[in-house]
Amino acid sequence: MTDKRIDDITQIRDALSKCLRIKRTQALRETDHIMLPDYPLPDKSAVIQYRQKLRDITKQKSFPETVTWPEKPEEIKSIEEVSIK
Repeated sequence: MTDKRIDDITQIRDALSKCLRIKRTQALRETDHIMLPDYPLPDKSAVIQYRQKLRDITKQKSFPETVTWPEKPEEIKSIEEVSIK
């Protein structure tokens, strides 16, 4: 493999990594308000775990080529459904 080809692959990988981090940051921002102390959700443990899994996507062995995104907990899905109605 030539140096140019390696540089191209590195640039593509870096760009993909940046895009995935942006997507992750957006997902975290969507749940920021839930973490406020006065938000009316008594048990925030599922949301806390979800947010940690989002932060950990960069630690996945296949990152950034393949990312396994965590599933949103029911608490977040319920809040989103209420917001849409």
